Formats: sequence, structure tokens, C-alpha cells
Amino acid sequence: MTMLHKLLFTFTLLMLTNVQAFNQKDLDRFDELGVCEGCNLSGADFSDHNLIGSGLAHANLSRINFVNTKLVNADLYGARLSNAKLINVNLRYATLRYARLNDANLEEADLRDADLRNAGLRDVNLEEADLSGANLANVNLNNSDLHNAVLKETNLSNAFLRNINSIGANFFQANVSGADLSSANISGANFSYANLQDTELYGANLRGVNFSKANLRRVNLTNAILVNTDFTDANLYDANLYGADLRYSDLRFAKFFNVNLDKAIYCHTKMPWGQRNDHCK
Repeated sequence: MTMLHKLLFTFTLLMLTNVQAFNQKDLDRFDELGVCEGCNLSGADFSDHNLIGSGLAHANLSRINFVNTKLVNADLYGARLSNAKLINVNLRYATLRYARLNDANLEEADLRDADLRNAGLRDVNLEEADLSGANLANVNLNNSDLHNAVLKETNLSNAFLRNINSIGANFFQANVSGADLSSANISGANFSYANLQDTELYGANLRGVNFSKANLRRVNLTNAILVNTDFTDANLYDANLYGADLRYSDLRFAKFFNVNLDKAIYCHTKMPWGQRNDHCK
């Protein structure tokens, strides 16, 4: 082996060690006390553990394994959880403000009533997760998967949700005001009684969505796909539906005032003033 190869081999081992290894002293301390703020536990395996009420604020928990772990009421404020395995984890009532969970797997996680304000959740898997009552104000969820997730009464105000996949998700009574859901795929979702005032939905796929009794005041639905969408009793005051595809949608009982419908597409579309079929072939 040449000197260059030896140096490269040594460097690779050092890199792997830094990536995979946690601090053993920190691990021992956490095992003993259940509290280890600012510790390095990256890559550790805590699957199927009972860690209710643990204190891990500002800890390095990247690539950690919390599969099936109970972390109810845990303090994870500012923790680094990127690439963490959090499948079926119980984080109910947990504090995750300013935590970084980018690329984490939270499939079927229980995040009910958790505090995730200002957290980083880009490219996260939240498929079938339950976030009912959670506070996700100002979070970054761009490109994340929320397929069939439950977000009843969840606070998503001013959140970044661009390009998310939330097919079949339940946003009943959720607060999505001021959020950005541009180009999101939200087909089949339930937004009944939700607050979407000032929300950005440019180019979003909203096919078959339930907007009954939702607040859509000043919402931007430019070029959105709204085929077979239910707007019963929805508030569309000052809404922008420029170029929106409204085929087979029901807007008969929606509240209309100063709505921009320029270039909208109609076919079997039920409007307050009658059915429109302008673009039926």
C-alpha cells in the first residue's frame, strides 16, 4: 500500500468514526440521569425505550434510532435530529422548538400537541403521522411527505409547505393562514372549517379537496387544480382563482365577493349563479 493510499484509508476511518460514533460519557450520563443537554448521542440506538420526560435540549441526535420509543413530554428544544429514525415514536406534548429534523423518518409518529415552532422539517417523512393540536407555526416542511397525515386543529400559520405531498391528509379546523403551499399535492385532503386566510396555493393540486366552511379569504389559487372540489359555505372574499381548473366543482353556496375568476376553466361547474360549461369538450 502506498503512502497516499494509507493516508486516504486513515482519513476514511476517521470520517466514519466521526459520523457514526456517539460520546460514550454522554451516553452513560443519559442512561443514568435521563437528562443530557447538549450531549452527543448521534447514531445511538434507543429503539423501543421508555424515555418519557427526557431532557435532550440542544443535543446532537442525528441518525439516532428512536423507533417505537416513548418520548412523551420530552425536551428536545434545538436538538439536531437530521436523518433520525423516528418511526412510530411517541412525541406527544414534546418540545421540539427550533429542532432540526431534516430528512428524518417520522412515519406513523404521534406528535399530538407537540411544540414544533420554528423547527426545520425539510424532506421529512410524516406519512400517516398524527399532528393533531400540534404547533407548527413558521416551520419549514418543504418537500415533505404528509400522505394521510392527521393535522386536526394543528397550527401551521406562516409555515413553508412548498411541494409537499399531503394526499388524503386531514386538516380539519387547522390554522394554515399565511402558509405557502405552492405546487403542493393535496388531492383528496379535508380542509373543512380550516383557516386558510392569505394562504399561497399557487399551482397546487387540490383535486377532490373538501373546503366546506373553510376561510379562504384572500387565498391565492392561481393556476390551481380544483377539479371536483367542494366549496360549500366557504369564504372566498377577495380570493384569486386566476386560471384555476374548476371542472366539476361545487361553489353554489360559497361566499363570493371580489373574486378573481379570470381565465378559470369551467365544465359542469356549479356556481352561485348557475352551472357553467364553458370548456366542456
